[in-house]
Amino acid sequence: MDNNIIEIKFKGERKELYSNPQQFPFKVGDYAIVQADKGEDLGRVNQVSPLLHKKNGHSKLKEIIRKPNKEALIRFAKNRNEEVKGS
Repeated sequence: MDNNIIEIKFKGERKELYSNPQQFPFKVGDYAIVQADKGEDLGRVNQVSPLLHKKNGHSKLKEIIRKPNKEALIRFAKNRNEEVKGS
């Protein structure tokens, strides 16, 4: 399966396409750390499909940086819990 472009879903149901130049083996539901406007962000793989190439057209995409380690996932969960408590 072509794993070059992956759709990542973030909080608030926001979805964006990202390139996967390092060809990490992602499947739907995996977490990924991606380039963000101000550093890095963590999202969940929503779609992995060769058809995403057509959906993207020829836009320059931000990149998937890496798969998160256990510490990054723990920090992510802690931050989400604090956001929920604060709202």
